[in-house]
Amino acid sequence: MGLHCGYLAADMTWEDLLARLKTQAGDFIDLGVVANPESLADRQPGGYLLLVGEAGRKSYLLDTHLALSTNPDLVAALAADSGALVAGYGAETVSGSYWSIAARGDKLLRHFHAIGDAGPGFTHPIEPFDRGEPFPTEAACPLNDGPGLEGLRRALHALGFGDDAVWFDARPPRALIYTEAVLPPAGPLGLAEEEHFRRFRRAPAPAHEEEGWLRRVLRRLGG
Repeated sequence: MGLHCGYLAADMTWEDLLARLKTQAGDFIDLGVVANPESLADRQPGGYLLLVGEAGRKSYLLDTHLALSTNPDLVAALAADSGALVAGYGAETVSGSYWSIAARGDKLLRHFHAIGDAGPGFTHPIEPFDRGEPFPTEAACPLNDGPGLEGLRRALHALGFGDDAVWFDARPPRALIYTEAVLPPAGPLGLAEEEHFRRFRRAPAPAHEEEGWLRRVLRRLGG
């Protein structure tokens, strides 16, 4: 069983992040603070579970279904709308997938996505999608350095954020249900990423899979 996790981190309160997510990504149902989040199933009636918390007036969101943290256009839109620093990052280690997206205001800082094994429909090796200035930490700890996620965590610290243990241990998180009623579509950043990985497909994607196919591949591999 591999690691399957995605996160959003934002230099704003969780209330501000949630309000901006509702504008960009549709409906979220707030279940309130939960004392034992491990007891909640990822799939919930009407949608899937998210956990959101805050530490040092920075908010952190656990994206169990990889619909938000993998979307570079959503990260960029949240940053541009708020003028704040926003990061999306995570890993799906069954496929050897690691991503790190960071933007501050209107400026995209980093957009990296590596997929080690996307299945028999892809050739190998798959060259990572790599845009923006590498974080200073990447020389010693690459973003796709393995299931310990040390490279991703060091990059997050370089941006001024803590990792998941910081906010998860600070106080019980809030549980949200994301209905996926309005999944953010692939914009120019996501389309550029998809076009890059399309070069490694053995055959063209079916027409009905064209828009957003890359995130669907990731989510299917993760189970």
